[in-house]
Amino acid sequence: MILLLAEKKEGKFLRLTQELLSEARRINDSLKEEIAVLFVGFQAAQEDVVQLGEWGADKIINPVHPLLEKYDSENYVQLFHEIASMNSISIILLGSTVYGKELAGMISAKLKGGYAGDCVRLFYEKGKISALRPVYSGKVHAVVSAVSGPFTASFRANMCKVEGPIPGKRAEVVPFDFHPINNGKIKILEVVKSQDQLADLSEARIIISGGRGLKGPENFRLLEELAKVTGGAVGASRMVVDSGWIEHQHQVGQTGKTVSPDLYIACGISGAIQHLAGMSSAKCIVAINNDPEAPIFKIATYGIVGDLFVILPLLIKEMRQVFSGKAVV
Repeated sequence: MILLLAEKKEGKFLRLTQELLSEARRINDSLKEEIAVLFVGFQAAQEDVVQLGEWGADKIINPVHPLLEKYDSENYVQLFHEIASMNSISIILLGSTVYGKELAGMISAKLKGGYAGDCVRLFYEKGKISALRPVYSGKVHAVVSAVSGPFTASFRANMCKVEGPIPGKRAEVVPFDFHPINNGKIKILEVVKSQDQLADLSEARIIISGGRGLKGPENFRLLEELAKVTGGAVGASRMVVDSGWIEHQHQVGQTGKTVSPDLYIACGISGAIQHLAGMSSAKCIVAINNDPEAPIFKIATYGIVGDLFVILPLLIKEMRQVFSGKAVV
């Protein structure tokens, strides 16, 4: 069995859930196993069953328990352990989300299996399951293989090609009787929702990021406006986060979030290696900087040398035309 964790945000499945199912479908061309989705905490609605089935799921494992309604790493790991004890699992897939990054290592340790984090691809050859993942700040890629137990892998968002839906396919819903851990080590008191109305950085297809060249926190309004026009998210370099210009949740880089959007616009970011490690896998990189020698231009798809305070208003105006469908091509 290939088992993956489905995650929802504000009532909708993360796009990463569909990407994981697509990756499972691709490797399953060789494995010929059952693809199961773990949907935790709440009763799966009919639209969930239809959506996950058409995305490729054969089975939806649906444990419903009050202690699973809020994320608790110990109980989630216990849940994976119980499912693994009752099924023959070859691969466990999670997204490289806040939850997935924490769970993946804990699950592999609990099940005494292999583990690979921040993967970009799975493959199967010569009877062995392997994963491709970037190392050394993305300079090279390593192949990681499992030698025992289930192979647990977490995947970056926007790295797996989404396969088309399978019309009419329905997944079987399987209730699961979960036995929670009640050792009192962890107690969820409250979940505080961010007031940020912009798109989630890790899921965004377009990211507009700012650095020291913005000169002050008040100028992030330009990035926020461009993000709202394009439906994107706002990112930032470590320097501006450390300076208190913007919250840490927006930080992109080695000590922040690793992102792989379709479009990454770097505004006033010089391109320190730590920042490049978090965004160099973007499909298209546009750099705006007044220093023609800035390192960011070495990896940029397109570079604009100039004053970002002149360029950004023009870009916002043009993007507003593009996204409203009024642009002249």
